[in-house]
Amino acid sequence: MVALNGKNAKPKGSVTETEKTLAVAGAEAHKYTPEQLEFVNSQSGWFEYEKSLVHPTRIDKRKDRKDKNTGQLVPMGNTHVVVGYALKVLHDTKVPDFGPIKSSSDPFSGTHLADANGNPIWRDVKAGETVYLTLLELAALAAQPEVGTKINGGDPNLAFTVKFRSQTAGAKGGTATKTVDSLPSISVTFYNPAHARNERFELPVGQVVGTNKDGHKVAAPYPEGEHPEFDKWRPLFVKTTTAKKTSTKSKADDREEVLNNAARRTFLSALSRKAKQDAANAAAK
Repeated sequence: MVALNGKNAKPKGSVTETEKTLAVAGAEAHKYTPEQLEFVNSQSGWFEYEKSLVHPTRIDKRKDRKDKNTGQLVPMGNTHVVVGYALKVLHDTKVPDFGPIKSSSDPFSGTHLADANGNPIWRDVKAGETVYLTLLELAALAAQPEVGTKINGGDPNLAFTVKFRSQTAGAKGGTATKTVDSLPSISVTFYNPAHARNERFELPVGQVVGTNKDGHKVAAPYPEGEHPEFDKWRPLFVKTTTAKKTSTKSKADDREEVLNNAARRTFLSALSRKAKQDAANAAAK
């Protein structure tokens, strides 16, 4: 990762030769012209991180992380499970609008990914507006070449990169299983995790309404009509039962840019297939 305050810091909005090379490598698959490739990462600074949207009671216990620049361990502390992100829009543009998540067991989802023609749904947003994105919506935004997996508008200490991971990757360089229901997962890496990963930047999408008999906090959505921006996360608070999943984590170094770029393209392809399938299913009803 590029250092923020050192000699190796990259000017805001610039594109490294490596990024251009990776973009050219993926150009044929996306049918981009050389002129369009000039826009890779050109909109990374169009969005500014505001808050991490979190579950009000679930705790994410993170291990301390080594700072790449200093080699020192950075205490991450215990924060709540992140279920989405609030971004401030700095230029008029469009963002994904995939509707509510499907269930508490499937937060990386959306209930209407496509229109009647099978095209992913995006909506217009204005500069100065704050958008509240589910994890899937953030992934779709970050996967666009113009954004190029980076959100770095505003405070550089709050800039972050979205990493795409294959759900079924095996050996290094493995690819995801290409099924309609399989989407590569994501992780978010802040340039300055010690600054960004704390409760000051958390915004709950629901509320604590009491405790159960075991003394654990009980969460619920906000009352109807309050905080409509969080309606997409109401399914988080409906209990579901799921089969236990086995881990399919890869030991590959997912931080390697080449793998991340390939996974991003896989995500876009999988999202397109899934959107078209959802549209076909809806039309058949």
